[in-house]
Amino acid sequence: MDGSELRALRTKHGLTQTEVARAARMHQPDLSALENGRPTSDALLTRVEGAIRSLLRPGPTLQRHRAEVRTLLESMGAQRIRVFGSTIHGTDQPGSDVDLLVDAPEGTGLIAVIRMEEAVRAVLDLPVDIVVDDPATPALTTARAEAVPL
Repeated sequence: MDGSELRALRTKHGLTQTEVARAARMHQPDLSALENGRPTSDALLTRVEGAIRSLLRPGPTLQRHRAEVRTLLESMGAQRIRVFGSTIHGTDQPGSDVDLLVDAPEGTGLIAVIRMEEAVRAVLDLPVDIVVDDPATPALTTARAEAVPL
């Protein structure tokens, strides 16, 4: 990842240079120079990327990109897209995943679900777990009970 890609990732998630610089333990003008193409080490680029990701909480990130996620999953056959887990309880932390419960067409296999997860992960830049709601699976009772529409 180069400086312009870091800027794109930072702005995509509504983070300021000041927030990211603080998390990366650097001065904001140095981050600005890096984002504008100043040559730097791979180690510093990795540190800044890690700082950006360390600031991402699933709740606000999902809220910011909810329409995009919904449209994407619907285009892949998912219906009744719901959120459950720490994201809806407000206990999500940087590094938490996004838990989604979806209805999918009969015969949707593991590969299709993995593709959905990867597609949503690319939008949110966060770990994503997608669970297909199967009425025959009693283990999903809690998830169904707490799930809220995306």
